[in-house]
Amino acid sequence: MNIAFRADGDGKKGMGHLMRCSAIASEFIRQGDSVVFYSEYQSKGLNWLREKGFKAVELKQHSSLLEEAFELASYLSRGNTDVVFVDSYWLIDEYYPVLKQSGAVVAAIDDSSLTYRYDCDVIVNDNFDALAKDYSSSNVKLKLLGHKFSILRQEFREISPAPFREHVETILITMGGADVRNFTPVVLKALGKLENINLKVICGPLMENIGAIERAADLCQSQVEIIRNPVSMAKLMAQCDIAISAGGGTVKELFAMGVVPLFVLQAANQLPLQQILERYNLSLVLGNYTDVDSSALSEAVNTLLDTPAERKRIRQKILQLVCREGVANIVNSVSTFTNAIKHC
Repeated sequence: MNIAFRADGDGKKGMGHLMRCSAIASEFIRQGDSVVFYSEYQSKGLNWLREKGFKAVELKQHSSLLEEAFELASYLSRGNTDVVFVDSYWLIDEYYPVLKQSGAVVAAIDDSSLTYRYDCDVIVNDNFDALAKDYSSSNVKLKLLGHKFSILRQEFREISPAPFREHVETILITMGGADVRNFTPVVLKALGKLENINLKVICGPLMENIGAIERAADLCQSQVEIIRNPVSMAKLMAQCDIAISAGGGTVKELFAMGVVPLFVLQAANQLPLQQILERYNLSLVLGNYTDVDSSALSEAVNTLLDTPAERKRIRQKILQLVCREGVANIVNSVSTFTNAIKHC
């Protein structure tokens, strides 16, 4: 089949949309399908996609999103596209029916609870509370909801979590591919007085605050390793016991690797995470980035360091909240649905 993705990534929007779309795209490619990405005019994520080996097309600059939708629909028609996945918070309701005119199955990836009216064929929502969402008002034929459809990159499906360690040796710091709130230096300040613990800091492809991170690292008493664009996040996570993280796509990756996390929320769509996790008796969200300072972070980390039994309980719980075969389930379900439509 011919598969298309419409998603963007840059220093303001972050990299989460491209990350999860690339996970689904890789599985389609593994199964023998062809894949192409379409991104907005001058999207910085285009280079990242091409470096990862994906075909990526830059859309033209338009005066309206509706004009862009018609351009994309034209691409889809000319490319005999079977399925187009759309992953964006910045479109309009009218975008989706225009894409349907191309003849492609239109699949929306939703994690913010009905961002649009969703006049499309398929909804994918892998949030922990997705099964409770009501999509009855949307014109959707196939709903792929909940942890059975966890969107994890292939490396997280192949690499097993490391065994539990009573003594914390390594803490991971990861604020997403762009660190749009410049929060990594705040985390380093909070952990600055820790001794005999390795701090691994991930610097994503669109970060513009490397200098501030390096200055904060120089003031830490523990060893700090700054890692730019890591080859394998799964292997890195397997080396870590605790993580300080944003509340985006990294949540499920940390859960899959059994790394006990503390989350500092960086965007509006991440705000429901606290309430959702507390339903599972998991108090892992410290709050929004505007409300969390270095002293609160330091206190929370020290509590985890001093309570290995609680860390073990959390670890056992989070490992149960993700499905390692979620991406394959998405691809297989969408492929079966599409083939049924094409041949009926």
